[in-house]
Amino acid sequence: MNRTVGSQPGSNREVVVHVCTIGIVPRLFLIEHFRRQRAAGFDVVLVAYDDADSRFAAQAGGIRLIPVAIRQGVAPVADLAALFHLARELRRLRPAIVDAHCTKAGFIAAMAGWWARVPIRIYHNHGMVLLSAKGMTRAVFRFIESVACRLSTRVFYVAESNMRDAVALGVCPREKAAVLGPGTISGIDAARFDPQLNAARGAELRESQGIPESFRICGFVGRIVPHKGIETILEAWRLLPADVLANTCLCIFGGLGEPQMYALVEEAAAQPQLHVKYLGFSHEMPAWYSTMSLLVQPSWHEGWGYNVLESACSGVPAVGTRISATIDAIVDGQTGLLVAVKDPRAMADAIVRLLRDEELRRRLGAAARERALKDFSQDAIVPLLLDEYQRLLQHAPGAQAGRPQGGP
Repeated sequence: MNRTVGSQPGSNREVVVHVCTIGIVPRLFLIEHFRRQRAAGFDVVLVAYDDADSRFAAQAGGIRLIPVAIRQGVAPVADLAALFHLARELRRLRPAIVDAHCTKAGFIAAMAGWWARVPIRIYHNHGMVLLSAKGMTRAVFRFIESVACRLSTRVFYVAESNMRDAVALGVCPREKAAVLGPGTISGIDAARFDPQLNAARGAELRESQGIPESFRICGFVGRIVPHKGIETILEAWRLLPADVLANTCLCIFGGLGEPQMYALVEEAAAQPQLHVKYLGFSHEMPAWYSTMSLLVQPSWHEGWGYNVLESACSGVPAVGTRISATIDAIVDGQTGLLVAVKDPRAMADAIVRLLRDEELRRRLGAAARERALKDFSQDAIVPLLLDEYQRLLQHAPGAQAGRPQGGP
């Protein structure tokens, strides 16, 4: 099935195919890329699961959506079906570039692109589960990463530390690996996260949830899954001193979770003395950030944590874990604080330190916003991918005509 959203392909336009699993990835990170790539003369196609987020991203970006169901988990039969389906679509479209986002899509698209003889095959790594996995799970993800990198012609990492780890682990050859500028996927829309513009709406949202004006808000923003550190933050929250807990609220935002993690959140929210609120997925995060005193990011592994970038642009410092990518997103002691991973006591201590030291909290928040505006605006980051496309097209045999020649 070919769902047409936006313009039809032109015979004189290079075709670029972006491959994702679920639509939340293009919705959150790729729309501005779609718009600017179209404006630059590319015929842009999104291949992803046919969900509401995929349709929204395609419509907002003015591009076509071709539904292909690539599952996120391990599903050999479904994966084989997705591989054949994607390879068939690529042979029909004959793109110059395939740009696959995240591990599973990168794995399937690298094989399908190689098979379909696409000349430029990009694996856009948004973070590696491999880094926090153990045992057989780690071996499986190492294999998946290695295949995706081996069959891709270029691998982009969203953080310098992620790239260093991948090269050190031997899953990606150094000559294929790169980070675009200072990192991230698409930078940040600074105007959208202006705390002064969002303050009035933030106050309305706070009041709608019955959070007193005198309360400080700590925010958690992310999927409700184990590797985002749900257990760590809830345990850390219970370790806070009574005087801090008495006038502080933990607001948890996010979805796409797992039942056991939702159960932990609901259990905490049911205890009035903890002041924990689960607010689900919100399209009003810019306003919510304007209400926060700090952001908490207790993840086990990350790509570039966009919650940290969004909070930074909103002038909110973050407490995060000392892991790959987060060490790029948070400058320890300058834009936030870093603590050991899976260490509730260290996380609680850092939270208390920032909540009790208002001057430190404000200084870190101001520095975080300054860095976000200076280094990570969309206008600075998004053109870098276009520049890479043009450079790769100049050096890829057969790519300039959009019709690959010879074998992979």
